Amino acid sequence: MRIGAAPGADLELPPWPWNVADVLLADGMNPVGAKSYEGRGLTLGTWACNKGAVEIQGHAVDEACFVLSGSVTVTDSEGKSETFAAGEALFLPRGFRGVWAQSDDFRKLFVAISRE
Repeated sequence: MRIGAAPGADLELPPWPWNVADVLLADGMNPVGAKSYEGRGLTLGTWACNKGAVEIQGHAVDEACFVLSGSVTVTDSEGKSETFAAGEALFLPRGFRGVWAQSDDFRKLFVAISRE
């Protein structure tokens, strides 16, 4: 099953809501995204947003991300920071607390795993 748009497909994505517990640290952030699959505790899709940062107050799922464009710097609650650029992947565990700050042209594929 493909995650994200097929080659040559329209890359326009609809608006995507913020997680209600997260705190926006920049004005004017407009996330967009689309789910490719949802079921069996999995959500797969594409997500993109303009430049900005958000404080994650306890990530609700385990999430693997593959950066398609731009970059993101993730800083955990202890101050450890790492930057991921296009072609790199990262994992945000359930319960993660910290800051997610992305560049203006950020786009990712994601696999979110819900545990009940």
